[in-house]
Amino acid sequence: MGNTKAVVNNPRTTGKTLDKYKDNEDWEVRLGVAWNINTTPETLDYMKDDKNKDVRRRVARNTNTSSKTLDYMKNNKDDWVRRRVACNPNTSSKTLDYLKYDEAEYIRRGVAENHNTTPEILDYMIKDTSACVRCEIAENPNTTPEILDYMKDDKDANVRYRVARNPNTSIETIMYMYENIKYNGEYEDIIIALSKKKLHNLNEELKDKICKILCNIIKKERNAHQDTEVG
Repeated sequence: MGNTKAVVNNPRTTGKTLDKYKDNEDWEVRLGVAWNINTTPETLDYMKDDKNKDVRRRVARNTNTSSKTLDYMKNNKDDWVRRRVACNPNTSSKTLDYLKYDEAEYIRRGVAENHNTTPEILDYMIKDTSACVRCEIAENPNTTPEILDYMKDDKDANVRYRVARNPNTSIETIMYMYENIKYNGEYEDIIIALSKKKLHNLNEELKDKICKILCNIIKKERNAHQDTEVG
């Protein structure tokens, strides 16, 4: 059996060979099949109802698993299977739309971070009670400037930090955040975000402030680095 496990876990084993072990009585062998990068979508679809939850989790995580199979697995009773479905890059926006209602926070978080999640789904989720979910929304490249603008006053500092750093956040939104900083620790984050935008859209006074603050940040980092080297 040891040789069998070595075969199914080998990244060079072909999909045709792996398919022969999909019904193996040893769950660890089936686990290797479900994990292998060469396992075909057809084999993974066959394994979607495996009696072992760890095998099903691996099927849901495998990037060869088809969107059709993942859609089927969205109703799995095991939370971590659904979590893997929510995070899989092959999961369709239709399936993600279904999972946005899931009671488990870490599953909704998977939906919020998935790059197949549409702006419409993200817009629905912006009032999620979990700050972790809202953080993922603020980081998602599909989040629109309008959604990010709505999130600029989020009560959680980590969410606001990600809003400021998202490339889709408009300069108007960042300007608002600059003028309405919640606490001193956010100052540098927002200034750095501003500096990455088109500076010609800013007034001269603010440009000057940004330049001075950035210089101070660089100077602090350089001094800290020198102190570390001396130490």
